[in-house]
Amino acid sequence: MTNEEALHCIKTTDYCYVVWSIEKNVVIAVYPVPRDATIEQRSAALSMVDSEHAGPTKGRFLDPRTTTLTTLSEEQQQTETIHGRERTFRAWQAYSTNDLLGILERGEFPPPMDPFYGAQHIIDQLYFSPRRALSSEQLGRLDAMAASSCASLSRLWRCDWNAGSRCSIGSGSLRAFLVALDRHRQVGSFGRI
Repeated sequence: MTNEEALHCIKTTDYCYVVWSIEKNVVIAVYPVPRDATIEQRSAALSMVDSEHAGPTKGRFLDPRTTTLTTLSEEQQQTETIHGRERTFRAWQAYSTNDLLGILERGEFPPPMDPFYGAQHIIDQLYFSPRRALSSEQLGRLDAMAASSCASLSRLWRCDWNAGSRCSIGSGSLRAFLVALDRHRQVGSFGRI
């Protein structure tokens, strides 16, 4: 349905659960929910989504008193951004480890990807993917990125100076990766970390 049709349906409820098709990026259902609904009643609205709609969906509880066409348009834009990031994530799965390292080194992430989510995803791919055993040269490249100045790393990971000399890395997955990298250097084995 169009946003105008969805807004009309929303405005006829006291409170509601709105469902979007991720693939089509449109509202596909509006479920009335009592404003003072119990957890069970809200869960019932969620369970209808699973049984009635094929394909990926997202949903939001919305108050008709504050929902506008702008609200629905912003949700659509957010959905398109997330869908675009998912397409990029899937494409990166086919990239070589060196290509992924190159993206990190250059800090160039195609829209709608951004440095925060892009770097976090690549680090997760490098650290958790069983098909990515890192060579000593690749580990050296990561080590060089970790050792570089905070000024150059800040465009990739939200860093702050810690005690004036080291980066405090904001991404938990990068921190875990660097701990594993340090452990790897101490052990001296260059297989899968």
